[in-house]
Order: sequence, then structure tokens, then C-alpha cells
Amino acid sequence: MTAAKKSNRVHSDKPVIPPITDWNEADDNIQHIGRHQKTIEAIKANAQVEIDKIKADAKKEVELLTAAIKLQTQSLKTFATGHRKEFGTTKSKKLNFGTIGWRYSTSISINKKNTLELIKQAFRGAKRKACIITSEKVDKNALAKLKDEQLAEINARRKSKDEFFVEPATTEIVTEK
Repeated sequence: MTAAKKSNRVHSDKPVIPPITDWNEADDNIQHIGRHQKTIEAIKANAQVEIDKIKADAKKEVELLTAAIKLQTQSLKTFATGHRKEFGTTKSKKLNFGTIGWRYSTSISINKKNTLELIKQAFRGAKRKACIITSEKVDKNALAKLKDEQLAEINARRKSKDEFFVEPATTEIVTEK
């Protein structure tokens, strides 16, 4: 007979949950949770300050580069306009590092105050639908007002359960330093 191969694997079923023996210990646990929450808030606030500083610095750098790009683009446009005859019959010219030229561009401008209403008055059916973007999604607040039978008809159901919660009184908790 051969010996069974020994395994070094360790299996962990569930984390060990420390038992709470009385209400004072439960209250101490709530206090610890509150302290942890305050510490998390402080960490997030400090991180946000750093993030805001990095974003502000990056914004300044991007603005400088964007200004340089605009200036160089204007220089290229002026140059290309002065050498338009060299483009021949084409609208663009390929260079080593890219292409410059002109392209035909069309845009639609609308009067935001009344264009939507005018579309609704002028068009019907498919043409109206094609000109208006609508977003549809389920309103769960409205569904909550329906009866369970009505919810079943639309393949929805109401789920109710008792959810455990802990709500530390954070005004009572002082963060340890």
C-alpha cells in the first residue's frame, strides 16, 4: 500500500465570529464600529483633498498644452491657407507626422426652447420617433404601489425581509489618536 499524499492546503469555512456576552460588550462593539466609520470618513476626506490637488495641477498642465495646440493649429491653418494651390484637387495633404487640410462638415443647430415642441407638432409616427430620443426604464417606486398579483403579471415580485443594522451615535464617539 502506498501512503496517502499529504496536502498542505488549509480550508477556511467561515470567519471566526467573536461572541458577545452582554449588552455592555455589544455597546462597545457599536462604539468600535463608529470609530472605524469616522476613521474611514477621515481617510476619504484626506484622499479627496489630495485628489483635488492632483486634479488642479493636472488641469493647469492640460490648459497649457491645450493653448499650445490651439496656437499651433492656427499657425498650420494660416500656412495651409497660404499654400492652398499646392493641395491641387485634394482637400488634404499627408505629411510625415499627420495630415492637414479641410473636410466638409455639417452641424444642426436647434432652438432649445421650442424645437422639441415644434417636432411634436410637425411630425407623427416613425418620423417623430426618429427625431426624439427617449429613455425608458422601470420606475420601482411606481411598482411598489402595485398589488402582488399585478407584480406577478409583469414578472416582478415584492421582497420583504428584516435587515439587521447597526447605527452608531457618531456624535458620542471620539476618534482615538
